[in-house]
Amino acid sequence: MPGRRRSSPPPVPMPSIRGSSPPPVPMPQAKEKFGKTITIHKRKPAPGYRIKSGDTLYSLAKKWATTVKDIARLNKIKDPNKIKVGDRLRKPAMTRMPPVAVNPRTGKPKVF
Repeated sequence: MPGRRRSSPPPVPMPSIRGSSPPPVPMPQAKEKFGKTITIHKRKPAPGYRIKSGDTLYSLAKKWATTVKDIARLNKIKDPNKIKVGDRLRKPAMTRMPPVAVNPRTGKPKVF
């Protein structure tokens, strides 16, 4: 109809420039594809330790306060000298306490 006015959309509130940031943008939790809702999940990292370049079972055993034999047995490694970068290892439970520094004068453990 010619006599009718068009209504304008309501104004969008703008954040003030001083000391405030724009409102957070929500992350999409689900996407619609072909009329179905698909939920997006973040992948959890695989459990265990990923072998890096330069790692040896000896160095890992020292770091984890265990033995090469325990690591090899737990991970079913036949030859401890043949591990590959990128492989995953399970960590054994601590079997012994890490070494303690001893004060040579008193024979008591050092407190750090």
